[in-house]
Amino acid sequence: MKIQEVTKRSVTHERGRPFRPQKSKIYISVSGESVIQNLMNRRQRPYTSYKKELMPEILEKCNLPKDTKVSWSQKAGCACGCSPGFIIQNGPWGNMFFVSVTE
Repeated sequence: MKIQEVTKRSVTHERGRPFRPQKSKIYISVSGESVIQNLMNRRQRPYTSYKKELMPEILEKCNLPKDTKVSWSQKAGCACGCSPGFIIQNGPWGNMFFVSVTE
């Protein structure tokens, strides 16, 4: 696995409503994956491999300290489980990091 791109988005509002502070999140997507493949693989991502192999480099590219604690959540972005990701437990609030990887 290799990191292809990391982008950051700061959340200042939610669809016209005032911003409700929330923990920052890291979402990982696989480059070249079709929409159908993404839907099929969404609940079986190798998140332990992501955390072990990629997380130190991801934290560095996101300008976060090496001791930043992250935890996997199937429901990181939505209560239905459609947008799994890592929740940053002890870092800045209100940021979303989108990481594109190649397998």
